[in-house]
Amino acid sequence: MQNLIQENDALLLELHNTQEDLERAVKAVDALETQLTAVTARLNRMCDAYPRHVDVGQVSVRGRRYDENRTTSDWLLQELAVDPSRIETVHVSFDTKPGNEQLKFPRLVDNLEVNSWIDWSSISDPADELAISKHLPIFDCRSGKPGKYLNASEWGTLRKILDAITQLLQQSSDLNGLPANMKKAHVAAIKILMNAAMSWPIMLRYDHWDLIGVDLRSNYMGLKLKVSNAAINARHIPELVFTFATVDEGETSIGSYPRLEFAEESRHYLESWFPETADHRGARWELRFATPNEMDMKVWNTLSGEDQVFMTAIIAELPIAVAGVVSNNSSFKNHRKEWVNIADSMRNIARQHLT
Repeated sequence: MQNLIQENDALLLELHNTQEDLERAVKAVDALETQLTAVTARLNRMCDAYPRHVDVGQVSVRGRRYDENRTTSDWLLQELAVDPSRIETVHVSFDTKPGNEQLKFPRLVDNLEVNSWIDWSSISDPADELAISKHLPIFDCRSGKPGKYLNASEWGTLRKILDAITQLLQQSSDLNGLPANMKKAHVAAIKILMNAAMSWPIMLRYDHWDLIGVDLRSNYMGLKLKVSNAAINARHIPELVFTFATVDEGETSIGSYPRLEFAEESRHYLESWFPETADHRGARWELRFATPNEMDMKVWNTLSGEDQVFMTAIIAELPIAVAGVVSNNSSFKNHRKEWVNIADSMRNIARQHLT
């Protein structure tokens, strides 16, 4: 009995000690949270006071002057903060030659991979660098053939990188590799390139497309598609969802009456959305086509100018996107080729009516 009493006393003492340790730990956590709140508030005040501050660990610049109008430079930026992430290494080369301004982001420098913000692994042909000029940004592959376009995330990161370099050029006095006149030439070149980029042919940028639903009925087939991180011009849509469908009479007429369907949740990114039709599936705005060359221009003309640009970009990209989602989705086995042909037919009809 005495042993049991002693064991019980020991357990109670251990419990009290554990409770005291827990109370100290809770107090320490509370103190850290209070400190974190104060530091966050201080950082926010600093960001408000210095909105163009560039958070970069180390900057190395080597410049070369060819003549009074042309300079080149190689930049190495380490630990560059690009909201909401941090890029370990950015390496970029500039050429400010008037009329032929360009910059290049290499994949490798001294056999070390740099510019990890570019998804090099997604390129079918090995690419040496990403070259940006007054033309569309493309990957210059060893085969000389253009690779894929920048996706939406990469395009956004590119703009932030160039904005950060511009700020460093305008604010930093310790860029020993560049004298004042070369800094001005670089700022001018960046401005020219970004202004040119805004006038490139309109295209839908995105990270990827996904097939998230298939609706197969006797006279209706629909693919519910999701576009992640979609962007066109200044419009950005984190998640774009719509249905690419066709209404037909029997298996022999697949694709005769294709359409795009946007449910009511599309209202937040399609400013001209209205309930053009409604049934048991809910209210929808629909744009209908009919082969060989009919398009519902009455509905089309209800769209604002910006929405028309947005819709045109979707239609233009649809054949490539549909080919990707139906071929990469093992559960989708019906009419793979037909779906691509339907999207291509829709694009051709739109081209006839809109150009």
